[in-house]
Amino acid sequence: MSREEDLVRSTAAAIAATVREVPPLRLPTVTDDPRRVARHPRGTRGARRLRGWLVPAAAAAVVLAIALSLVLIRDIPNGRAAPPARPAPAVDGVPAYYAGLAKTSAAQTSPEQIVVGQTVTGKRLATLAPPAGTTFAGITGAADDRTFVVDTQPGSLDQESEPWQPRTWYLLRIDPGSAKAPRLTPLPIPGTAQGTNVAAIALSPDGTELAVALQPNGLNDPSAAIYLRVYSVATGAVLHSWFTTAASDPSGQPRLFAGPKYAGPDSDLALAWAGQRGLAFGYSRVIPATTLDGSDVTPQKVTLAQIRYISLQAKNGGDLISAGQVLASLAPGPRAAPAPLACGLGTLNDILLTEPETEPTLICGATGGSYDRGANAKTPCSSEPVSRVGLVEYAAGAGAPSRVLAAFRTGCVGPLVTLQPLWGNPAGTTQLGLLELSRDTGRLLPQFGIFSKGRFTALPMPPTADGGAYDPSPLDYIAW
Repeated sequence: MSREEDLVRSTAAAIAATVREVPPLRLPTVTDDPRRVARHPRGTRGARRLRGWLVPAAAAAVVLAIALSLVLIRDIPNGRAAPPARPAPAVDGVPAYYAGLAKTSAAQTSPEQIVVGQTVTGKRLATLAPPAGTTFAGITGAADDRTFVVDTQPGSLDQESEPWQPRTWYLLRIDPGSAKAPRLTPLPIPGTAQGTNVAAIALSPDGTELAVALQPNGLNDPSAAIYLRVYSVATGAVLHSWFTTAASDPSGQPRLFAGPKYAGPDSDLALAWAGQRGLAFGYSRVIPATTLDGSDVTPQKVTLAQIRYISLQAKNGGDLISAGQVLASLAPGPRAAPAPLACGLGTLNDILLTEPETEPTLICGATGGSYDRGANAKTPCSSEPVSRVGLVEYAAGAGAPSRVLAAFRTGCVGPLVTLQPLWGNPAGTTQLGLLELSRDTGRLLPQFGIFSKGRFTALPMPPTADGGAYDPSPLDYIAW
C-alpha cells in the first residue's frame, strides 16, 4: 500500500467515526413556479440540526480533499495539478464559450492563433497556436458550443504577395469544464490548391457537415466558376455540390458569398445553415467600376442584392442560382430620407437565420430614419435623434422587414452608427452582436453584447491572444 493510499483509507475511517447520523432526505415543496421552493425559516430546529451534522462532515471532507489531491499530484508530471476552468454562466440561452482568431502580435505578418473564452465574462480560457509554419485562416462552429472546424494556410494571412494559399482542415474540440487543452485533429476533407479563393465556410449545427464556398483558380481567372460544396466531416466525401458562372446571369456581373477578396480570413458569416435543411448565401449583380480617362474611375453600382437559399434536396451538380430561391431582397443602394428600417449591402456578408418549422427567416442589422439637414463637417452629430439602427426580421421571400426586434436612436449619421448581429438562437429571440451609438463628435468603438426582448445588454469585448480587445472587424472571425 502506498503512502497516499494509506492516507485516503485513514481519512475515510475518520469520516465514518465523525458522522453520527444521516439526516432524512427532505424534498422541496412543489409550487406553481418550479424555480421557487419552500424553505425553512431561519433558526428553526431542522436547520440547527442540519448544521450540527454538517460541521464534522465538512471538516472530514476537507481532510479527504487534501488526501485526494496528494494522489492526483503524484500522477501528474512535475507534480502540478491543472484545475479545471469554472463553468461559464448562462445568460438568456447565450453560448457559454466562443473560439476566435487572434494575432500573436501586432506585426502585420504574425500568424493567427485561436483564443477560447467565456462569452459573458470575456475571460480568456485557452490559446491554441497553429501548426508550425502556418496560420489559422478561418473558424466555424457547431451548435453544441464545443465543436469547431478550422483551416490553416502556410505563412500569414497578410502575405499579399502570396494570396489564396492552400487550405488544410482540422476539427477543434474544446472542453472548458475540464483540464483538457483544446485539441486539433486533421480532417479527411480535401485541401484546396494554390490560387483557390475560399470565400466562406459554415459548419452544420450538428457538426457533421461542412459547407465551403470556393472558386478554384480564382486568382488567375476572376470569372472562373464558383462552387458551393458540402463535405462530410467524418469521411471528407462531397455530399452536395452546386456551381455558378458569370454566364449564368447575363444581366450583370454576379457576385456571391463574401465578394472578391485578395487575402485574409475565410468568412464564417457569408454562409449560413438553416437547421440541417439548406444554406443561405449572399447574391448581387454589380456594374463594375470603369476607367474614364486613365485617372478617374466611376464607382461600381449594385443593381440587385439578395439573400438566397438552396435546399439540400436540390439536384446535385446544378446551377446554384436557378436551383435556389430568394430568401430576402435587400436595399441595393442609398435611400432617400426619411426611410424606414431596412437592411442593406452589409447583410450580404453577415447572414443570420432563424429555424422555424416552415421556411427560414433572415435577421439583420438595419438602418433608417432621416438625416439632419443642419449638420456640417464641424458638427457631424445633432442634438436631436436623426437616424436609427435596428435589428429586424425578414420573412421568407420578403422585400422589406416583417418585424422589428429592436430599435435604437442616435444623434449621428453615417459610419458612426453600427449594428451587426453575429450569432442567434434558432427561435430568433436572442442574438449576440455589436452596437455603436455615438452622440458626440468623437468615434466610439462598438460595444459587444446581447440583444433580447428589444434591449441591448453590453458584455466585455472578447479578448485577443495578447490580452487586448478585438477591434471591430476581427469579430467577423469568431464562432459560437
